[in-house]
Amino acid sequence: MPKKEFIVFTTKKVFSPNLLRDIADYFQTSITSVAFRYLELGKHPIFLFHCKDGKVIYWKNIENYYRKVKDITKLSVPNNSVAMEFFNDATIYSKDESAQEIVKSTWFETKQYDLDGKYFEYCIVTKNYNTVLSVVWEP
Repeated sequence: MPKKEFIVFTTKKVFSPNLLRDIADYFQTSITSVAFRYLELGKHPIFLFHCKDGKVIYWKNIENYYRKVKDITKLSVPNNSVAMEFFNDATIYSKDESAQEIVKSTWFETKQYDLDGKYFEYCIVTKNYNTVLSVVWEP
């Protein structure tokens, strides 16, 4: 996905799972690669959490983003996350329901004065490998 063409294609478009799918269709590539490219070049900040067998393997975010991720690498996926719904119950949401509302404290540290605000989580599931790439963003 060439940088310039990617930026032109995504400019003035609201971030959503549908946007990721549209980008994947346009560039004829995987939705996973699109998520990583959007993290790098997109205008809306997102976080990516790679999970396998119910554990957080690693996470990525844009540089200098003000949210601090909980120290959960190598630990269990948060219980109230959409990713855990897959690991516990094999839940995979339809395209229309793929952006699920969560709260900030699901994946991020919150301070005493923080509101536990609204976030969204979209899971890219690979059942054969029991993995989830959670895309998390603030509306």
